[in-house]
Amino acid sequence: TWWYKFFVPSLPPVTIAKAVIAAIDEQHSRTLYMPFYANFVPFLGLCPSYVRDFGQWLSGCDYAMDDFVKVSGRRSDEGPVPGTSEKA
Repeated sequence: TWWYKFFVPSLPPVTIAKAVIAAIDEQHSRTLYMPFYANFVPFLGLCPSYVRDFGQWLSGCDYAMDDFVKVSGRRSDEGPVPGTSEKA
């Protein structure tokens, strides 16, 4: 939805790569939380379950992988990629 894209935009891969490279260059072990609001995720453990449930519903994380289709590295028992005419 539009409000989700406005308040919780996706980060481009190059932004993540730059942060990882910067962390490696500094030679310090650390956890990267990106984007900024991800810093608040550890505090969800302190909240009542209904607040966590609302946060999960709001972010859509429970259903984010519903339409995922594995394309590379498929085993023969997984069959062809859906939507293609390849034979396994």
